[in-house]
Amino acid sequence: MPQATANVSHSNLEATVLAARLAALPHSAQYPAVDHFSEAYGAAQYAQALSSRAGSTLRPLSLNVEVPFCRTQCLHCSRLPIITHDVQRAERYVNWLIEEATMVAEQLASPTPVLRLHLSGGTPNYLPTRHLRLLWAELSRQFHFASECQASLNADPRYLSARRLADLHEIGFRGLHLLLPELDEAVLEGLQRPMNRKRVLALVQTAHDIGWNDVRVELMT
Repeated sequence: MPQATANVSHSNLEATVLAARLAALPHSAQYPAVDHFSEAYGAAQYAQALSSRAGSTLRPLSLNVEVPFCRTQCLHCSRLPIITHDVQRAERYVNWLIEEATMVAEQLASPTPVLRLHLSGGTPNYLPTRHLRLLWAELSRQFHFASECQASLNADPRYLSARRLADLHEIGFRGLHLLLPELDEAVLEGLQRPMNRKRVLALVQTAHDIGWNDVRVELMT
């Protein structure tokens, strides 16, 4: 999304932001974009692409794991999440993620340090704690998490509690990105994503108290 530069006057800033939001801009949260997905590119082609890089100098890795599930569809969202309350679908997806991680790890010539792990979505905290714990265990088994590895996840604050924050911290996550489309509670209600601002601030404080070292409130565009 284009950012307002310093020479944009205060009076024009609101119009600039609104115009940017309404513009038909490409969505770059994942690569390649969904409209470029093709069944012609499958596991065999993926393995071949990984194999072609085997033996080259291995640089530290950053892993991004997409969790495409949401409980409800928010009206502001331009993504294509899977709306479901069937946790078994998420369990199958986690198993597929583990299979892919195994395939990637097998193509690496030697253990490669992972400096960053990030879970994006969808809603990563849609996954039950047991599934996140399993995913973490398998990823750390397949790859080498560096001692300074920073693990973070996007989260919908509606589905967080002090207990959940403590569980996620115990697993190993240290970065928490609380995603909100707006700060105005009336607008949030209209977008079918109701959230009390005081609750968000309470979650931020709780996360800091538990020991999360990177807590952010991010406005989604």
